[in-house]
Amino acid sequence: MPKGRAREWYSALMDYGAHLKRSGMSHNLRSKKYVKQSKFIGSLREARGAILRSLAYGAASPGYLIGLLGAARRAQMRTALWALLRERLIEKRDENYTLAR
Repeated sequence: MPKGRAREWYSALMDYGAHLKRSGMSHNLRSKKYVKQSKFIGSLREARGAILRSLAYGAASPGYLIGLLGAARRAQMRTALWALLRERLIEKRDENYTLAR
């Protein structure tokens, strides 16, 4: 690429991608490794995200974190909490949980 023409290259690349999208071509579906992500609502990913989002504001008790998404999902929240702790994304300090340092 000639020096100073990166903007033109990037613009052409975006135009080409838009053209492929309009023509219905999807390389993702042709890939052997492509896997469509599961639904977010009701997932363990949602539970983990809720815990991390809450802890971004400060420490919280286990009872509060487990109850974030309602009583029906307490078991899932407990699983998410233990997984985050095991992965060292959060840590327990005294009686509360915080984001890992």
